[in-house]
Amino acid sequence: MKNSPGSASVKISFLLLVAYLFAGCEKHVILPDTSLLSKDGLAYIQFNVGKYFIYKDSVANKTDSVVVTQSILQTYKGVYSDVHTTYTGQKYTIVETEIDPGSTTVWLSATADGEGFPTVLLYSTGKNGNYLFYETLAPHIPVMVVEGKTYTDVNVTYSSIGAAPLSYYYWAKGVGLIKRIETIGSVTNTYTLLRGN
Repeated sequence: MKNSPGSASVKISFLLLVAYLFAGCEKHVILPDTSLLSKDGLAYIQFNVGKYFIYKDSVANKTDSVVVTQSILQTYKGVYSDVHTTYTGQKYTIVETEIDPGSTTVWLSATADGEGFPTVLLYSTGKNGNYLFYETLAPHIPVMVVEGKTYTDVNVTYSSIGAAPLSYYYWAKGVGLIKRIETIGSVTNTYTLLRGN
């Protein structure tokens, strides 16, 4: 059975209509208009001002007394750069200061900003700019013993800049940074948590 000239033009018209409809379709990505940092991620890194930690310093062969001197969780309005829509986001800043007799030194200064996404990504605001905590990308150790204490669900974040060696940061939920291994030049320094309040 042969196709009539009319049915061929109907098929072509139909195909052109389908092609036109698909060509006109744009894929719209729906981004959240409110994107607060996840409470689960913040549980590893967020602490009140005045919380202290005592770390064993492997290079200086001493203990470091570290106090949270700044802990700020801010809500702000941002704009997704690719789709130019606004969102409500959060930014968390923490500063920990080493207290020595007669002097103080910033021991850790970092910021977490989801930039419109709830995942917590903490990065150093110091000179090395290392990532210190990834909420979702980092491996987790089910059980880890540090200085005789057992911690569970430990987040391990590692970071390097360029050809620099890796640095490792071990975080326990509700406890904080339990181990920090940083290599600067040819020196590797390990800090292990002895106690905190």
